This record gives sequence, C-alpha cells and structure tokens, in this order.
Amino acid sequence: MKTFSHYQITGPSLDAIVEILRSVATEAPGWSTNEAHNDSYSEMHGEKCFILISPLEIIGKAVSVAFAGNRRFKKNKQDAETIESHEIETGSRSPKTIKMRVTNIFPNEAGEITREQYNTVLDAVRQEVASRIKGKGIKPRFKSGDWKLEDVIPGKTARRMFTCWLQGFPKTFHPSDVERLDFVTIALFRSKSKADPESIGQYLVEDRNWDEKDASLVRNRIITGLQVLAAQKRYWRGA
Repeated sequence: MKTFSHYQITGPSLDAIVEILRSVATEAPGWSTNEAHNDSYSEMHGEKCFILISPLEIIGKAVSVAFAGNRRFKKNKQDAETIESHEIETGSRSPKTIKMRVTNIFPNEAGEITREQYNTVLDAVRQEVASRIKGKGIKPRFKSGDWKLEDVIPGKTARRMFTCWLQGFPKTFHPSDVERLDFVTIALFRSKSKADPESIGQYLVEDRNWDEKDASLVRNRIITGLQVLAAQKRYWRGA
C-alpha cells in the first residue's frame, strides 16, 4: 500500500536539531530557508518551526518542507527554549523526547504536489540530514510510504483476526463474516490500536484489489464500531 512517508528528528535540544536543518539550508547545493518565515511560523503555531526550501531539480519545482517541534510547548506562553532547558536540568523530561517532525510539504507557488513527489522530497531531506548528524546526538526516524499489513494494523491480535476474516468470504457480508469483522474492531479498540480505518480501506483497494464501494462498507463499519465502543465505555463511567 502506498501512503505518505513520515519523518522526525530526535535530539538533545530543539536548537541542536534546528542547527542541523540550518546546515542543510546553507551547505547543501540548492537548498535554502527563510528565517523570517521560520519566526512567523513559530509564532503562529506556538512551537519551534523551521522550513527547508528544496532545489528545483528534485521534482521540477521548489517546495517548502515544514518542521515543527514538540506540541507540548504549544499551550505554554514562555519561550520554548527556556522551558526545554529548565525541564532537562530539573530532570522533569528526558532529552530523548525532544523532537521535530515534518508536518507538511507544499509548493512555493500555486498548485499542489503528488504523494510520490512528497515522498521523493522527504527522502532527499532524510539523506541530507543523515550526512550531517554523526557524533551530534541526533537520531532521525523515517517511516517509508510503502506500507505492509503490519504497518496498517500494528497489533498482532487485531492483525491475526483481520487475516482470518480475509480468508473467509468477506465480500458476501454474510452475518457471520460481519461478526468476524466486528471482532477485528473490538481487538483494535481493546488494544488502543493506532490503526486508521481509512488506511485499512485503502489497503483493501490497493493490495487486495477490492472495489472502493466494498472497502468503504468495511471502513465505515469499523469506524462506527469504534465509536459505539467508545460511547459504551463513557456510558459505564456515568457520562
């Protein structure tokens, strides 16, 4: 299954991560940044931001790659770096939790980019960062956009139930097959799975050659089931 790649960088401080990104902007051929935009984005989002501008050669147009720091700083009115330094010194937060992630990639002029172009640019960023982090305590994490079932449904129990459901006659939507699908939903809920019903539907279409109509029925059944289970949990709590 094809989806958007994900990328984040963990480091000892936000400044250390930004310094790596700034070195890409100033040293890598064709890459650049706009410090005024970095400041305005940081102020607007309430978190440390940095924007890399890609060379034209990568996908035929210049695009902006937006990085943002931990969202935990968003609601705090103090300066992010001051909070970061204080928390590390007092031991209230591990330096390993300090990270910046790519939140968006967008063209600098009117128009849009495809998922393939998005992933191509992100891979170029990954390579540039990787060449500059040795010995600096920076650890990048890249998740490819080429997903397998293990990526779509991370939990072993829910994935096993999903596989069993697929091995039956799921497209008939017989009551027994629908019930097995509901078992998948219950497993997802109980394990607090990060599996996205939209991705499950996409997996059925792209990897299992399902019609969009049938995949949509499955997706909606899972979404509704998760909503009902969540409501039931709130109900028993006296909500």
